[in-house]
Amino acid sequence: MRDQLELHVRNEISELERVSRALEEFGRHVALTPAEISSIGLAVDELLTNVVSYAFDDGRQHDVRLQVKRDEQGLTIVLDDDGKAFNPLDVPEPTLDTPIENRAIGGLGIHIVRRIVDYMSYERHDGRNVLILRKRLGAKPRVPSRPNERAVAVVESVERGVVFFTVSGRLGARAAASLEQGLRARLRTGANRYVFDCTGLDSLSSAGLRVLLIAAKEATRRGGGVALAGPKPSISQTIMIAGLSALLPGFRGRAQAVAALQNDSSSF
Repeated sequence: MRDQLELHVRNEISELERVSRALEEFGRHVALTPAEISSIGLAVDELLTNVVSYAFDDGRQHDVRLQVKRDEQGLTIVLDDDGKAFNPLDVPEPTLDTPIENRAIGGLGIHIVRRIVDYMSYERHDGRNVLILRKRLGAKPRVPSRPNERAVAVVESVERGVVFFTVSGRLGARAAASLEQGLRARLRTGANRYVFDCTGLDSLSSAGLRVLLIAAKEATRRGGGVALAGPKPSISQTIMIAGLSALLPGFRGRAQAVAALQNDSSSF
């Protein structure tokens, strides 16, 4: 593999998992840090999710082109598609200090991308949207690449009135849909305290953030709260970028997360 990745992506949500795996493998090959791999994967996931979900309305298959190149200064990401004209630079910044009861579910994707990358440009060329991103990186050490180990799982349990969701792997669109289904089932029972065990969670997409925000909003409305147990620095960074740190506080482990919910759930 060279220091460049090129992918042709169909306009299907299922393609996001393939892209994520390819980006992870490429990131290890060009010696990106785990945090860099996570942040770049998140940015690309946000943009591709928007393209796949909203760019096409003719019911036909389309080809979305993704190119990622590593040089001494950093990464260049080029994403182009033949969908409806859309300039993400025109999207206004969300209001992140809105009270939880008024906080919209979603709308954070472009904001997250802006916080991750250092440069964005857009043009409409020959009927295609062309988006170019630049991300500065540190030095380029050479380290052996590791096998691509991925395990996506959502495990649910209830202990002492607290609902636990243990999430591992990558919380992308498919895993988030499964998590949301389990969450909504618990919300229907009236449960209002939730701990998401993130010890094994490697990356968090906007779809995953959306589910966590649903949990926080509904639990708070019912007098409870949400806490995260053992989030990795890259996960905490994603939550901070999204402006959700106060709503989704992280703790070292399950015991601390449960104690925080039981001692003062009103603070969440």
